[in-house]
Amino acid sequence: MKKIFIAAIITIFSILLIYFIWANADRKTEMPETHVGMLVVNQHRDSLINGNFLAIQPLMEPNDYQNANAFSGKLEYYFLEAKSRHWLHNNTIVVLPEYIVTWLVAAGEKNNVYKSKQVEKAMEIIVKSSFFSFINAYLSATAKDKVKDAVFRMKAGKMAKIYGNTLKKLAKKYQLTIVGGSIVLPNPKVENNEIIPQKGDLYNVSFLFHPDGSIDPKITRKIFPTKEEQDFLSEGKIADLPVYETPAGKLGIIICADSWYTPIYEYYQNKGCELIAVPSFMTPEGLMRSKWKGYSGYPNPADVDLKAIDSITDRQAWEKYAMAGKFRNYNFRAGVNVFMRGKLWDITTDGLGYSFVEKSLYKDQMLNTSILTNVQF
Repeated sequence: MKKIFIAAIITIFSILLIYFIWANADRKTEMPETHVGMLVVNQHRDSLINGNFLAIQPLMEPNDYQNANAFSGKLEYYFLEAKSRHWLHNNTIVVLPEYIVTWLVAAGEKNNVYKSKQVEKAMEIIVKSSFFSFINAYLSATAKDKVKDAVFRMKAGKMAKIYGNTLKKLAKKYQLTIVGGSIVLPNPKVENNEIIPQKGDLYNVSFLFHPDGSIDPKITRKIFPTKEEQDFLSEGKIADLPVYETPAGKLGIIICADSWYTPIYEYYQNKGCELIAVPSFMTPEGLMRSKWKGYSGYPNPADVDLKAIDSITDRQAWEKYAMAGKFRNYNFRAGVNVFMRGKLWDITTDGLGYSFVEKSLYKDQMLNTSILTNVQF
């Protein structure tokens, strides 16, 4: 009996040793090759009065999320391009797209994660190679989709650290303000100039980084998560949306689908907001040209023409019901709407960048490549 017990212990130990060797093997830390595609540059208006938006629509791929060096190196490419054009000032506000940071869920993983053709396969490898951490996170999951919740929850600390350190460094180095796109984190807070995930529900959140490298303690949460997001994300409250003080004026951040809802614009106008930044993410490629299906996850508001559903294109709907269509009803000075570009595993992206200054609307090219847009106001 004793020999059987010892043999069992040795077998279990051997299996665990083999697993840990496999799980920790082939995790690269070097800087991968940066791919930005064709760089398209836009300049809207030619006089700098109060400030400028630098709208960065980066071409992102799985390799860009391998580690902190890969992520920061990719982003800094766009800052250097803007600097070479003399677009960076102390009253510049850089705006990054929605979900640009969320894919750091793949940071520090096995090389096969980045080589995978499908995001589900990549996530499967992440779960298998961090099985015990996944089980622990799964037991704390609060969302309907507990698997997706657990994956984000177990990687939240690493994601938040890379995100915070990268954008603090860039904001301070170039002495400007950065709207940090968005990231999925469990009930985060800012403490001692660090982003700290906590116990609680997952949210799609955006942070503001100041020119001195500090992270604003106020957090913008997405209010109207789409139907696809509702299985793992909780919603914020309009009354909790912050207005940020920047060298260029008072700024409000509206995360993607929230830009379709009139009460948010009314809230920001009543708070004295002057500038609007809308980080967005759209998939799949070609969606802008397809028929619009109406609002996702929530009832269509009263100002929506129901006859437009399945009649106009998604692009036409964005230009009628989102920021590009709503801004003329308010007194905001300027705003930008940016989208992420590229292909993340089998997830393709779409979207058309918009900006406005006073009552004039500008449109970027609808191209799946890197786009830099300077909007002076």
